[in-house]
Amino acid sequence: MKRPFESLTFEEQFFIEDYRRKVQSGAYPVQMICADACVFWDNFREFLAACKDAGIRKIYLTGQNMDSLQYPRPHLMSLIQYLKDHGFSIGIRTNGLLAPVRIPEILACNDEIGYTINSLDTECNVQTMGPAAAKLTKEHWEWALNLTQCRVSTVVHRYNMNKVLDLTKFLSEYPTVAYHQLRRVSTDHRYPQFQEDIEAFEELAFFIERTYPMLREFYGAPIYKIHGKEVSLWRTVETSINSFNYFTDGTWSKEYFVVEGYEKARGLTSPKDV
Repeated sequence: MKRPFESLTFEEQFFIEDYRRKVQSGAYPVQMICADACVFWDNFREFLAACKDAGIRKIYLTGQNMDSLQYPRPHLMSLIQYLKDHGFSIGIRTNGLLAPVRIPEILACNDEIGYTINSLDTECNVQTMGPAAAKLTKEHWEWALNLTQCRVSTVVHRYNMNKVLDLTKFLSEYPTVAYHQLRRVSTDHRYPQFQEDIEAFEELAFFIERTYPMLREFYGAPIYKIHGKEVSLWRTVETSINSFNYFTDGTWSKEYFVVEGYEKARGLTSPKDV
């Protein structure tokens, strides 16, 4: 229920006006103000209605150019509760950098908690994610993995391919980790940019397929037993799973591929690029 701005307390009005200023200045790449007033992004309700029409009942909070846990706590918790009130179950995808200070939000997304861990090697993480990733040490993950029931995904690329199975061995020590998903870079028209990374995934997949027993498939993704942990190879060039994406500038798409779906919805992709 939206409350009139005039009915809010002075503190709430100040908080919202301060947030509006930050949005307008570009300090926050979002167009949502969701304290008690609950004023949502453009087209957000239409997006949720489309999800329900398509039978989608689970929403994952994730990020493209920023992590989902970077959104201010009051807004994120309000959004989570709003979605639950409208009948959706909530999961979260995060790089875990802010996990030590954002555990309440993580636990609120209790349908599925997914951490992205691309390496335990500090140099590799800094090279691919920037200086802040130096905090993603083994000790950091020991704490987070002990506290939450989760899954772990790893985007295999040219810089971490030789370290991935060491990560699987590390994860095998944690019964809280349901499985380890190895992801190929997802794209449908940026192959030249990611060719080396795609080849790195396929080289690792070739080794796994010939070394470890396959248990079963999940939507075409083979699952293997490695170091006692289930490991899936998620190539996913296309999928029959309904997967819609909403972006905080009001854009939304029915494309599985996140970046490409955004480009198409915004008219940024020409036919020759697809």
